[in-house]
Amino acid sequence: MPPHITATQKLRILAVCEFLNDHQLPCNHSDVFRWAGVSKGSGWRILAEHRTQPSLADHPNYPDRRGRKKIFTDDDIQKMKRAVEEHQREGRVLRWEQLPAAAGIDKRASHETVRMAMKKVGVTGSPSGLKKAPS
Repeated sequence: MPPHITATQKLRILAVCEFLNDHQLPCNHSDVFRWAGVSKGSGWRILAEHRTQPSLADHPNYPDRRGRKKIFTDDDIQKMKRAVEEHQREGRVLRWEQLPAAAGIDKRASHETVRMAMKKVGVTGSPSGLKKAPS
């Protein structure tokens, strides 16, 4: 049975390896494990356990703050969806770039941003014309 690994040893390994990785310094993990007084297997297990622990970013009680803020709100997306339906009834062709203005939204976005936002509510189509997914 391997000797008990203390919390101090674990923290040393995690701190040194994280520092070396963050600063992109060449790192020999075996040297770090030897310095902390643990075997290679135990050292790699400590690093693996740390990587699999859930972070606060994944915690259900905290909002996800990763990435850019959304350009279009849910209300904007619903307005654009209604605009697509109106244009379909009238038989007019609408391009992705034209969609926000047609819906009365004063926001500029690339055609890809508009397409990805509308894909979430089931509106798909080619650049030449949009169509609502069959319900």
